[in-house]
Amino acid sequence: MAAQERVWSGVTALDPREVSCETAAGLVLAADVVANENVPPFANTAVDGFAVRA
Repeated sequence: MAAQERVWSGVTALDPREVSCETAAGLVLAADVVANENVPPFANTAVDGFAVRA
């Protein structure tokens, strides 16, 4: 059994729950967060770029 399979076999998913932003530190999102509008309202990646954490 591969190491990743061994880890996942011992993990049980919890039911999602709603929490306030103030108490959400250290938690993981259960679903994507989608904004109602683009901010800024135009493509600005040439100036701002993207941050990637590997």
